[in-house]
Amino acid sequence: MREQNNMSVSGFRNEKRIVAELDNKNFNSLSSNFQNMVLFLCPKVNHSEIINASVIGGTCKADIKITVSKKDYFVSIKKGSGNSVHQEPVNDFVNYISTKCTNYTTSIGEDIAHFIWGDGTLDGLGDPKNRLDAREYKKKHPEKLNNLILFFSNNMQSMLARILMHGSSQSSPAEFLYYGDDKAGVICRISDAITFLSKSSCNSAINLGGLSTQAWNRNIKGGKSEHKRGQIQFKWGGLKNDISKI
Repeated sequence: MREQNNMSVSGFRNEKRIVAELDNKNFNSLSSNFQNMVLFLCPKVNHSEIINASVIGGTCKADIKITVSKKDYFVSIKKGSGNSVHQEPVNDFVNYISTKCTNYTTSIGEDIAHFIWGDGTLDGLGDPKNRLDAREYKKKHPEKLNNLILFFSNNMQSMLARILMHGSSQSSPAEFLYYGDDKAGVICRISDAITFLSKSSCNSAINLGGLSTQAWNRNIKGGKSEHKRGQIQFKWGGLKNDISKI
């Protein structure tokens, strides 16, 4: 799922600029950065052929499609810091893990919803004065967080596949992750990113490997952001450093 609600305009511009550097270009005319990208995607590319690229848009997890030697490659694009890599309604996420993750119980789904809404309810309809920020929640409900620590630890690969590769879309999954802009960047296979992140421990219920798990906006004080409540969000704060290791 694209972060349409949270992604800055500069992110969309970045995708368009990357596509402009790639689309309808001869391989030999590409910058060294994008020659390396294309070679990563298709090591046996004919250097005289034309590369095509386009912005995908919609809810597809991939941001751009690159066509090399008549084969399509789906790439997720990230830049900057504090990268949000996935966001969706908490009920949709719970429905997914209920069928794809091991040792799922109704109480796990309820604990996730309880944490995201933060008002003591499972549907967000509690009194606004009962809303807790993440720090307050951890102090008041350690038993729920401990349950999530164990569940997240045992299901990292399944959850990371949802977050990084498939999202909530039925479209082609993202296969590659590119961190950078139209001048320079680093690319990796998303399957390798999932393996890398899965090696990290879940030492907190709001962590999933190297990703932080949080409510997009708890709207503690009420007001105009009420429509942002009930969304589970995953951020990869260390992406810039981690992708080079991957």
